[in-house]
Amino acid sequence: MAEGLWIAIALIGAATYATRAAPFLLKSRDTGDRTARGRDRLSAVGPCLLAAMAVTVFLSEIAETRATGSLLPLLVGSASVAVVMRAFRNPGLATLAGIVGWWLAG
Repeated sequence: MAEGLWIAIALIGAATYATRAAPFLLKSRDTGDRTARGRDRLSAVGPCLLAAMAVTVFLSEIAETRATGSLLPLLVGSASVAVVMRAFRNPGLATLAGIVGWWLAG
């Protein structure tokens, strides 16, 4: 039991670190302007942070789904997020849609 917990913590930590470090590892266009290069890298921070949060949420939800055997709420919530994000490009609205979809399916 304790080994599984430490493995889960290590995997979640590695996935979170990888998505948060990505903007700083990206190659920027060499314009010669240091300020522009900094802005290019910082513009990737928001999407990478959203990806990091999504990874940690999905890993814990998948583990819980495996334990309980109820896959429907996870699928409906994920599909709700994808549809709303595709239609409106609004992470807040997509989060609310995912919560409502998960709740309705559960």
